[in-house]
Amino acid sequence: SAALVKILKAVLKEIENGQSLARAMEKHNKVFDRFYISLIEVGEESGALEENLEFLSKQLAKDYSLRKKIQGAMFYPALVFGATFVMGGFISLFILPKLVDFFSAFDIELPLTTKILLFFANLMKNYGVFTLAGVLITMFIFSRILKLPKIKPKWQALLLRAPLFGRLIAYGQLARFCRNLSTLLKSGVPVTKSLETTAKTLSNLKFSNDLERVAQEITKG
Repeated sequence: SAALVKILKAVLKEIENGQSLARAMEKHNKVFDRFYISLIEVGEESGALEENLEFLSKQLAKDYSLRKKIQGAMFYPALVFGATFVMGGFISLFILPKLVDFFSAFDIELPLTTKILLFFANLMKNYGVFTLAGVLITMFIFSRILKLPKIKPKWQALLLRAPLFGRLIAYGQLARFCRNLSTLLKSGVPVTKSLETTAKTLSNLKFSNDLERVAQEITKG
């Protein structure tokens, strides 16, 4: 990656100017997160940098393996959802509009469920493209709203209660928490700092915020 090569050259230049490896990497925190920087910092201070870098390489391999397992577990539900969405759009645009004329030819009292279906079919016949466009725009706006600082933590806490995905998310976060905390403690990082650093490596804000509160409680005694 050309971008990574550029960053590594910048890190090398900082080291040549007298900066430590941890401080040089800290300036590129979008690439090197707090977890890795903490391990390198402790390794430099204790003289165990080589061992800590080996820890990091193993950690990266484990993280990659875990992500693949989670992606594999979520592939089938995502595939079913995507296929359902595509088929629903196809039926709504091309099949349901034809049902309007078909049922209109019958001079009988239709059941409520059929009336609802015909209403939706008529809507798709006259405004199908606009309806689907409205759904897509609504989904886009909804996704942007979920990223707002005040909404994101509540949404991620709600995701943990989802029947299937919630358990997968929780297991993934717990696995990362245990591995990262174990690695930091083995490297000699103090407990409170290990907890604070591990909290920053978790993607779910519910787990992250709870772990930061635990670290604060331990600090208070």
